[in-house]
Amino acid sequence: GAVVINLSRDGDRIFDAMGKWEQPIYVVMLVLAGALLRFPTWWIVPAALAYTLARIAGKVGGNYAMVKLAGLPEEVPGRLGLGLVSQGGISLAMVLSAVLTLGPANLTLGEYLAVDLLFSTVVIGVVISELIGPILTAKVLSRAGELRSPTSPKATTPAPTSRSAGPG
Repeated sequence: GAVVINLSRDGDRIFDAMGKWEQPIYVVMLVLAGALLRFPTWWIVPAALAYTLARIAGKVGGNYAMVKLAGLPEEVPGRLGLGLVSQGGISLAMVLSAVLTLGPANLTLGEYLAVDLLFSTVVIGVVISELIGPILTAKVLSRAGELRSPTSPKATTPAPTSRSAGPG
């Protein structure tokens, strides 16, 4: 979508059309995910927690490596990856595609269908990520001085200097 919108002469029209269809498609995807969800074993819960922790570690580690390797300024928060925990619909879309593609193959892991294990793990991981993601994002923004504290009446952004005040 981003490539088409940015390279097309009708990018604004395409962006508007995609925006109108985003929520209905997301609702259909969530209904489909709920209809396909099964919990074949209680081991799904620790697997989902491990999946979620691995994603968080990957995002934080990737951010840390990028800051160090790219020589970014020290103002870049070291834990910026925590602000990227929320998954949105792409993880659900990918796992739904895998279930619909691989489901008929009836692949098993022990006595359980592999697609049921994969799907349940990812869906629970998405739920966990969506619950903790906004909290982590708010903490990252607060530490970076980009978010006003609920107890502080003043914004944490710096006051304009005489240069940025404009002509006058």
